Amino acid sequence: MKIRYQILLLLASLPQVANAQKYICMACAAGSFTKDGKTCEKCPEGTMSSSSGSAQCTTCAAGTYSKAGATSCTTCSPGTYNTRSGSSGCTVCQAGYACTGGNRHISCSAGTYSKEGSTSCKTCPSGTYNTGSNNRICKSCEAGYKCSGGSNHVSCLTLGISSFAEKYYKLYSISTNGTVQNLPAGIYRVELGGAKGCDGSDHTRGRNHYGGDGGKGQLQKSTFKLTSSATYTARAPGGCGQSAVFSMNTGLNITAAPGNKGGDASSRKGGSNGSDNRTSFGVNTLSDTWIKLYRVDLNQACPAGPAFSYS
Repeated sequence: MKIRYQILLLLASLPQVANAQKYICMACAAGSFTKDGKTCEKCPEGTMSSSSGSAQCTTCAAGTYSKAGATSCTTCSPGTYNTRSGSSGCTVCQAGYACTGGNRHISCSAGTYSKEGSTSCKTCPSGTYNTGSNNRICKSCEAGYKCSGGSNHVSCLTLGISSFAEKYYKLYSISTNGTVQNLPAGIYRVELGGAKGCDGSDHTRGRNHYGGDGGKGQLQKSTFKLTSSATYTARAPGGCGQSAVFSMNTGLNITAAPGNKGGDASSRKGGSNGSDNRTSFGVNTLSDTWIKLYRVDLNQACPAGPAFSYS
């Protein structure tokens, strides 16, 4: 009976052993994970698992992406980008930017441009320009400007007029001193020369001594832009020791001072020469007592010459 009982116990236990074999643990494959330990699921888009048996998936970093079930994250190719982690794809690089791959999304600086999907920004060629950033195109250079490429967009005014003054600037004759005259809208340059200083007095009693020479008058210039018509008054020096004056109803006032008076002679010696007020601004040499007014011709190419700026 004892042996029979043991056999019965062994037989009774056989189904339980077979049932235990149904629950052997299996590792989830790479690209998947398990939430509850019972089933495996694909890693969602923007994540991945590179090895089997993962309990969770790893989020793809910015500049990379993945599809569902991925075993690795893929880097965005040149001409595309993304800047958020967990991305399922990459964005085509917008015009005005350069994308070299990954999360690199670089703004095109002033003087450069790009088309959609570009990997680099191109410099604006000569005869065109742009300013600011994120430019899709370059602008054509307008009349009255010089554009040597990139963001270079220089008014003819800032290039000077040198020996081309008569060609590029129409000379306005200021013939009536002190008379208010009209000036139409445009871009102008005025040049003034103050008079020579008066000579010093001679000493002619007894031994003659002569007064010093008056100094040279000052040179002044200004270049300005009028968006609407205005009026000006000009007064050239009428003699030694007088200033040249140019004034406008816009508030612009330019004065070129005369040279300093020469010293008077005495019974012992001649007078010293007066000091000069003349200064150089590197464009044209002016005579001592004149005013010239030019108007720029914006239909001409920019002239060459030393630089100056307008107020």
